[in-house]
Amino acid sequence: DGRYEDLKVEFDDSQVIEELIEDMKTIQISQSYNNVSSAKEHLQTYPAEQLINKSGEELPQGVDPTRKEEYLSNEDFLIVFNMSRMKFNAMPEWKQRNLKKEKGLF
Repeated sequence: DGRYEDLKVEFDDSQVIEELIEDMKTIQISQSYNNVSSAKEHLQTYPAEQLINKSGEELPQGVDPTRKEEYLSNEDFLIVFNMSRMKFNAMPEWKQRNLKKEKGLF
């Protein structure tokens, strides 16, 4: 498309343009994911200390012990996992499981 050719002339480097296009795609995917997740059923959130290293019986009523991380607020999720939910969800299940074990949320 014409924007590509204009950018190619301006930057005179197709690699830079390809990286910009990939960044734009990532942003679009991220925005789509945020729209989907906001459309999902909103789960009640709980402070991390009510979820970390707690057995099923110790958890707040209604919390699925296999999905404790989903009951963290976005802020607590970032603090506990040191990454966004999107990045966490993009990881293979075995990595998610290992990370949940490491953080006391398995």
